[in-house]
Amino acid sequence: WADVLDVDGDVLGSRLWLLEQSEVTETTARRARFYAREALQWMLTGRHVRAIDFETVVGDEAIELTVLVTQKDGTTVALGPFVIVGVG
Repeated sequence: WADVLDVDGDVLGSRLWLLEQSEVTETTARRARFYAREALQWMLTGRHVRAIDFETVVGDEAIELTVLVTQKDGTTVALGPFVIVGVG
C-alpha cells in the first residue's frame, strides 16, 4: 500500500499507511474502507471489474480489511484480510 507514479504520471496506491498509528475504532475502519475504495477506483472506472466491496473487522487490538472484487463474469474473489491497524 504505497503511492507510485505510473508511465502516464497517474498516482497509484493508497493512503492506508496513514492509519498505521491510529486507534482501533469504527471511525478508523470507515476511513480504511474509504482509502481502499479510493485506491481501487481505477478498476471500476476502467471497467476492469464489475464491483468492489470492502469488509472490516474491528477487534480488540487490530482492524482487518478484506477486499471483495466481483469480476466481469460475476465471480467474487476475496483478497485479505489485511491488518490495517494494530497487531496481526
